[in-house]
Amino acid sequence: MMTTLFDASLPGLAKSPDHNRTLSRYSELRESCSVIADISNLASLLLNWRETLRGARREKRDRLAVYLQQIGVCLSNALDDLRSGGSAIRACAQLHQYVDLIPPTVDEVLGAERTERLREGLRAALYVRGLPRPSVDELNQLDEAAGTFTALGDYLRASA
Repeated sequence: MMTTLFDASLPGLAKSPDHNRTLSRYSELRESCSVIADISNLASLLLNWRETLRGARREKRDRLAVYLQQIGVCLSNALDDLRSGGSAIRACAQLHQYVDLIPPTVDEVLGAERTERLREGLRAALYVRGLPRPSVDELNQLDEAAGTFTALGDYLRASA
């Protein structure tokens, strides 16, 4: 059972089933915020690396662009499913493959350490399917992250 500051401040408080359900729901909501925030932070991190990505040769940049755009589409599909009351299982399964099959091009351009950070960040997105119904703010944050991946792919394709 999770102990909170509230619990510690009231020793001897009898725990009702409603209290336990409330704590469980609070824990789920915190997890939801964390997962979506991780995805959003990853998108921001990739934007910070855009010049490194842009420095790759044209052929590699085009492959990176396609990869990032596919992740953006995948996140967008997850978002659509979540907004319609679904669980985003298909999009998460697809994203799982993107994580496991990160192309060697990404490693060559970003380096091993950054590629591992990308892999870890994308793994966070796999937990979207098990989350309770995200809030409107969380859905908007996920939408923004999907757009960031897609825009970064567009940027790499348009770079000279």
